[in-house]
Amino acid sequence: MTIVVDDAGMGDLLFGVVIGAFRCETQEFGYEILDVKYFRPPRFRLKEYLKQASRLVFQLLDRLKLKADEPIQICKGYIFDEAVKDLKQKIWRRSNSQNQSDRRTSTTHRDSVS
Repeated sequence: MTIVVDDAGMGDLLFGVVIGAFRCETQEFGYEILDVKYFRPPRFRLKEYLKQASRLVFQLLDRLKLKADEPIQICKGYIFDEAVKDLKQKIWRRSNSQNQSDRRTSTTHRDSVS
């Protein structure tokens, strides 16, 4: 099984950013909202949104009961830089894969953490 983590709303911060996690094989889905307050001063300057995005990713993985050998595909958007770093610190390795679902481009590279 594979869990895909992606975001929506980085281009339009009226409400915040949705961070979602989806287990492809079972169609399980969870999401959290990264509040718009993280994109206002002084939090934005301190890049607190990256730390909060990482926290939300881990909450979603816990909610989906991530299995020890289950691959995770994380969108390459910079919003997940801290999450990928934190996952790597958990002894997970990083490799590349592709996602065909981005409507703006034909392929979007993702980070696979397994």
